[in-house]
Order: sequence, then C-alpha cells, then structure tokens
Amino acid sequence: MGVPFVIDNKPGGSYVIGTMDLVRSPPDGYTLAYGNVVSLATNRSLLASVPYDVDRDLTLVSNALRVSNLLIVNNALPVHSVQELIDYAQKTGDAVFMRRIDIARTFMEQYPAEKALASQSR
Repeated sequence: MGVPFVIDNKPGGSYVIGTMDLVRSPPDGYTLAYGNVVSLATNRSLLASVPYDVDRDLTLVSNALRVSNLLIVNNALPVHSVQELIDYAQKTGDAVFMRRIDIARTFMEQYPAEKALASQSR
C-alpha cells in the first residue's frame, strides 16, 4: 500500500461495536473492517436487533479466508447427527451446553512468536 495504517481492534458486543464504527465512518475508503460469520450473519438471528443492515450498509471488498465451523460432541453422548442431538436434548430434558473454541487464540497460544509480532504491529 505504501502508506502507514493503524489497526484499531474494537472487541465486544458480538462485533456490533466495531461494525458500527465502520458504518458511521465516511465512505472515503480510509476505514476498512474485517467481517466474519458473527458480524455478517449470525447476529441477524441471535440478537433482538442489529443497528446495521449488512446488505445496505456494507460492501464486500475481498474474501480474506475460509473458516469451517464444526459441531462436535463428547463421544459418550449417544448421538451421531444434529437431529439426534436435538431429539436427545428434548427427550432427556438435560441442558446441552455449547462452547466456542477460538482458533485464533489457540494459534497465538501455541505460537508465541507470532503473538509477539501481532502485538508489535498495534
């Protein structure tokens, strides 16, 4: 690019905080954001309201990466499909807990040199 740039992470609020900063910025090309499945798709389903419209307020410039999302269960659980998991939870009345695994954080914990480099770039 040949020009300096600043990375300003805006964590929290299911990506709404950072996404709204982008939506409110002047459309001059100087403000870019990274969007992911949460900020661009999941929030529409999970939040009561989202203060931005992905289709109206944002423009995809490039696909940066592909991420696979996996649903995995403990081997001791007697299910082998999503429908069996739903049926099991409904039939037994047991609470089914979900945990999100943050691949980026896991990567940074396993490769501290990359973490140090990422910290220096802030």
